[in-house]
Amino acid sequence: MASESSLCLVASTYRSTVRLATYRYELRRRDEIVATGHLTNDEPLRVGQSIKIGKHEGVIQTIEPLLLDRELRIVVQLRDDF
Repeated sequence: MASESSLCLVASTYRSTVRLATYRYELRRRDEIVATGHLTNDEPLRVGQSIKIGKHEGVIQTIEPLLLDRELRIVVQLRDDF
């Protein structure tokens, strides 16, 4: 039989794995796409939220599902555009 502490570790690991959200991002400067990539986050992101990806800071403008994919697409408008 598993000990209580090992069960807590499994439950904690399972919870954190389930909560990871996966995104495909576009960093934009006005209408120009300057970078794309993938990221995961512990908590779901939301429109209007500030985000830093690498050295770039911006605000999430759009979050939408991708057809036939588990990732969500986010569009981030870079801060120097505000």
